[in-house]
Amino acid sequence: GGSVGREGPIVQMRLRVILLMGGFRKIPPRQRAVLVAAGAAAGIGSVFNTPIGAIAFAVELMMVSVSAASIFPVAIATVSATYISRVFLGVKPPFYVWALTVTHFRLMPPELVMTIIPFGISIGVLAVIFIKGLYWFEDFFDGMPGNAYTRHMLGMLCVGIIIYSMSRLTGHYYVDGVGYSTIMNVLRGLFLNPWFLI
Repeated sequence: GGSVGREGPIVQMRLRVILLMGGFRKIPPRQRAVLVAAGAAAGIGSVFNTPIGAIAFAVELMMVSVSAASIFPVAIATVSATYISRVFLGVKPPFYVWALTVTHFRLMPPELVMTIIPFGISIGVLAVIFIKGLYWFEDFFDGMPGNAYTRHMLGMLCVGIIIYSMSRLTGHYYVDGVGYSTIMNVLRGLFLNPWFLI
């Protein structure tokens, strides 16, 4: 695992092994890119138990061009890794979402549909703010005096303060681990206060 869970290290280790194999065997760069995409898709598919989503991830983000010859190794690697993962971990999804039942079908009123547009714009703006804020904090910590160890200790002190504060206010940490239990509580509807989630 790592600070962002098991997904990041799994993908990074697979990519490193594939890059080493590509260097040793003198594979052309185009084929090496397909191997890298296959390794990343296999890692994502096996962790999240989502082979189709992992293939879509690799095709959309990691492959320069898409053809039958390039998708085939990605699909074989992803399906194989997902199957092996299911043998050892079972077939249950990482997040259990209760079945949604629709009692009747009807069209939404146009004024309700129009509220989706500002919601989508606001989510896009928040995504940009989040990404820029993440980079700002990385640059801020890199620019601090001291070495990597002191910066790491300061960052962990901040996380410790957050954990202590959350524990005192709510009775649970909510920021420890990789957050699967927190995500499940959100899906169960236990967190209804948007300010708490923010």
